[in-house]
Amino acid sequence: MSESPHIAIIGRGIAGLSAAFELVSRGFSVSLIGPLRTELSASHASQGVLSTKGHLLAESHAFRAKMHGQLTIKSWLAKIEKITGAEIRKDFSGVWEYFFSADEFATINKRVHRGEFSGCHRGKVSSKEEFYRDWYGKRLFKNDPIGSLFYPSDCWFDAQQTMSIMEDYFVKSGVTIHDQCVTDFSVKNEKIIIQTKLGHVFADEVVIAAGFESQQLLSKLELPLDLVPAAGQVIDFPLVDKVADRTFVKGASSFSVHCDRLRFGSISKKTEYYGSSDKLAGRLMLVEQLVDKMGISDELFNDSEIVDLVGIRARTRDRLPLIGPIHSERLGRRVFVFTGLYKNGLQLAHLCAFQIANILQGIDGVFSIEPFSPCRYS
Repeated sequence: MSESPHIAIIGRGIAGLSAAFELVSRGFSVSLIGPLRTELSASHASQGVLSTKGHLLAESHAFRAKMHGQLTIKSWLAKIEKITGAEIRKDFSGVWEYFFSADEFATINKRVHRGEFSGCHRGKVSSKEEFYRDWYGKRLFKNDPIGSLFYPSDCWFDAQQTMSIMEDYFVKSGVTIHDQCVTDFSVKNEKIIIQTKLGHVFADEVVIAAGFESQQLLSKLELPLDLVPAAGQVIDFPLVDKVADRTFVKGASSFSVHCDRLRFGSISKKTEYYGSSDKLAGRLMLVEQLVDKMGISDELFNDSEIVDLVGIRARTRDRLPLIGPIHSERLGRRVFVFTGLYKNGLQLAHLCAFQIANILQGIDGVFSIEPFSPCRYS
């Protein structure tokens, strides 16, 4: 293969890191730009649960991409493990949605079986003895669920650990990481110059994968895209009593029990900034939901040990991602956008990274990204 162009990737969330990892594994020269974490970082405030429970209609482009991402995430994580030699905490044994009454079961069943899509295997109503054996009894729940539905394709993985593993790999592989915000762009001698507060980076092509901060970067290139901010919040705390690793959902909420910790979330709120007062209110709301709606025993955790994880997600008006090349008067057709994944970032990041790498190599992808093209806002 001829010498590949040097690619600058702006953004160090799950999208930017996945794109960088895919490109490096294909032999590209890559620079990674941006602070590891800001108050807008959504990937670092992720819960890690991947779900296909039928929230999106089967005929939608987003749903098809989400399903493809769900089916390929295991092989993607295995690729990271093989290349880095690290082991990622994960659980592909399925996810359980429990219910406390026949009315709750009817509501759940109606939701997940709507239309022609079925995202689960129907669970049986358990006896009390089976419940204690299978669900760990009152050590986890205040009252006994009477049964559950099983989602075999749903899973969990530790997103924060996965991003740390990729970061460590980049350092060991000699990938240049610029821990600075981008201030401007220019062109000189056919090279793109990406300016930061401490210097500049030369590149042949640029991938903007900075989540909600992508909007500010694109504005510098006179390419405004209307991204909607949505705050997400997760709480994480150690368990007083150890229970077996498992992931649970109830309606639109979910929580995972892994490595003696419980992680629950998230809530979404349209806001330009999630301040400290809103963060506290969000934490109290999540604790209340965990105890009241999810039925978790409040004896399992100590409020003083709760860790808040907060970030701002980028959502487009049509709720579809922005993936692909975009024409800039200043930089030409050497800018690629990779953002707007919203709540589906963990399911779509590796798949979209594969697509971006294919575009840069001039080969076909595994699915059409035309519905996600940023040109739809031109």
